Amino acid sequence: MNKLLHGRKMTIGSWLAIPNEASAEIMANAGFDWLVIDMEHSPIVAESASRLIRIIDLCGLPALCRLPSNDPVVAKQVLDAGAAGIIVPMVENREEAIKAVEAAYYPPKGIRGVGLARAQGYGSEFEAYKDNYRVVVIAMIESMKGVGNIEEIVTVSGLNGILVGPYDISASFGLIGQLDHPKIHDGLKKVIGACDQANIGCGLHVVHPSNEAVQIAYEAGYTFLALGIDMIFLDQAAKKSLEKRRNGMNGQIVKCPKCTADMFYGSRETWFCENGHTVQKNMKRNRKKNIFTIGDIIRADLHDNKWATGAIGEVSQENGEFRFNWKILIMKTGEKNYYNPISTINSNAACDFKGKVEIIGNTCEGMSLHEAAGII
Repeated sequence: MNKLLHGRKMTIGSWLAIPNEASAEIMANAGFDWLVIDMEHSPIVAESASRLIRIIDLCGLPALCRLPSNDPVVAKQVLDAGAAGIIVPMVENREEAIKAVEAAYYPPKGIRGVGLARAQGYGSEFEAYKDNYRVVVIAMIESMKGVGNIEEIVTVSGLNGILVGPYDISASFGLIGQLDHPKIHDGLKKVIGACDQANIGCGLHVVHPSNEAVQIAYEAGYTFLALGIDMIFLDQAAKKSLEKRRNGMNGQIVKCPKCTADMFYGSRETWFCENGHTVQKNMKRNRKKNIFTIGDIIRADLHDNKWATGAIGEVSQENGEFRFNWKILIMKTGEKNYYNPISTINSNAACDFKGKVEIIGNTCEGMSLHEAAGII
């Protein structure tokens, strides 16, 4: 982790706020360079942090812990659990930066108490650990005072990097959320310059990630980025997945004809709205402009004296018009009116009929395809 911070090459990690091992393992295998366990703005405490540290470490990534405060006791607990380093919030002066570093190191460099836990091989590797351990210490600059004292903060021996909190900084200036304000811009630029002069890493947490935000941060001179938060990734993925199913295609919103609520694509036979109405959505056939309803059983003349019956199923949109796919179940061919049951075949070609198309029933009204074939 020290090499990542001092290599002056952009590295990208992420943030964990969900105290769950499965979630941590998914994030650890996503391709990030490192992960931060947030103990300040989440329900994660030392015990749950130790479980997440183990998972991340076994996946081959450095695990950092953002402490709830500049607390030597919590720092000792997570480092003994195997964390690669600590991120200390709201550091505003040199003395607080020294306190953060001292909490991470054994005497004489620091004040960390000596214990035997996972980091020390549960006692069997203590000698090797004490002779070779390297701890990452990152101070968070989140206030006007921290920005004002940044030149002296970065000179503290053992401090490996600075992580800025732009929203907290803007709040301390009385300009909350105004990140483009000249005072905030100049303050962040001052922090980046001080880190560059001291040859330590300077990082930014991009809470709502985008390619544009990452590019702006890179061009500004940040050397490590925390990209997103596990819960935000989950939230965005869930909503994006739902939007793809909404109305079957492209996230286009259609209103329920019964209550005007948003309508969703549901099963092969029906759509439904967010108020629970079952909707048989009308749609247009692309070529002949015939009106059909999901669940309709149709008889279609094909070619060479063949025809087929099927039920309208999946729906999509093309050029603003509804199209439908259907499932062939029964086909009849030739003069003998012979029919042959075929187990469900997805034709995906409902708009290519050459001849007459008739509606002979609807699956939502209780008719089956076999019954429809019997009628014909």
